[in-house]
Amino acid sequence: MGLFEGLQNLFRGISKGRSDDSDTLPVVSSVGLDESDGTLRFTVADGQMQVDMIWNLLTEQIGECRNQQLPKPLPNPDDLFRPTLIGAWAKDRLIGGAFVMPDSQDAQALVSLGADKAAQAFERSRCMIQGIAVIPKHRREGLGLKIKRYCDLWAAQHDACLVLSIPTNDAARHMNEKVGY
Repeated sequence: MGLFEGLQNLFRGISKGRSDDSDTLPVVSSVGLDESDGTLRFTVADGQMQVDMIWNLLTEQIGECRNQQLPKPLPNPDDLFRPTLIGAWAKDRLIGGAFVMPDSQDAQALVSLGADKAAQAFERSRCMIQGIAVIPKHRREGLGLKIKRYCDLWAAQHDACLVLSIPTNDAARHMNEKVGY
């Protein structure tokens, strides 16, 4: 069993699962939502409007200083392993989001030391969660944890064997502890 299958089995309790012939990640049920169908849907931002919505949510909820260090990602319609924004949607409303990317920062440090092959391995196999945000109305419903778990699945689907998440506040630290980071 590969890393992706192991993570998938681990999270099967919160997901509806996916069929073996599907190449999409699962849709997650969320009991705490007061939307009529109660379903939380994750999408990779594949258009500029989704990128803007998710980026604005992250900037509002996490703070301008965190995200201005990193360039705003482009839409990722092909779902490649590159800087990517992920949205959590209830019906057609964005209620949460995340920014994930290959570990380019550590890879650049290795390049500066002359370790080009190690840098390539880092960038291909390590994923950084740069930020997760949930709109205030839906906080304390476990949505941040579901978003983080989805980011883990997304990273595994892209062959990242290590996911890093550096907490920027106490809530982020607590979330990291809950998921075993």
